[in-house]
Amino acid sequence: MSAVQLPTRIEQADPVLGLAFGALTVVLVVLSGPFGLVAGLATAASWYAIGPPYDVAVGHVTLVGLFPDGIGIESFVIVEATFLAILLVHARATPAPVRFSVVILVSVVLLGGSAWLVVRTQSPWLAAGVLVALFAIGVYAVHRYGRVILGIASEDRDNSHDARLRGEADGEPPTDRAERTDRVEQADPNT
Repeated sequence: MSAVQLPTRIEQADPVLGLAFGALTVVLVVLSGPFGLVAGLATAASWYAIGPPYDVAVGHVTLVGLFPDGIGIESFVIVEATFLAILLVHARATPAPVRFSVVILVSVVLLGGSAWLVVRTQSPWLAAGVLVALFAIGVYAVHRYGRVILGIASEDRDNSHDARLRGEADGEPPTDRAERTDRVEQADPNT
């Protein structure tokens, strides 16, 4: 299986991405004043320096500084829509932009909808916990999928292979790493 090459950021100047960052900066300036300009520029600079998705992460960190007392739901939806637009523009640079965009939209709907539903019925702390748990499950699923696609992990776990690596296949523990490696090479017909 061949490795998939994923881009870290769009290499050429992209006018659509510039519009998305411009829209984010305008929204932040309108909602929070001149510090919004700094936050928008910091988000764009982080895209240039370290690429996606870190630019969106930096943008969300700046929101905490811009709105220390909290943000209204309407303002939050507008800001998140601009971040979503930035992510969708980043999706154009991936090998499968439609699939990537669908994953982004489904993730936003599921995570946001779940948090909103729990907030409506429970405390905000419980909603935050549910959001973190769902996010962790999603991150693990993407991590596992990536390992399988890149050929780092197989789709089925072959426990006999793990036992051979540990030197337990023949019933006696290995004495050192070199001996264990020799046993694996002898036992594996593919090498």
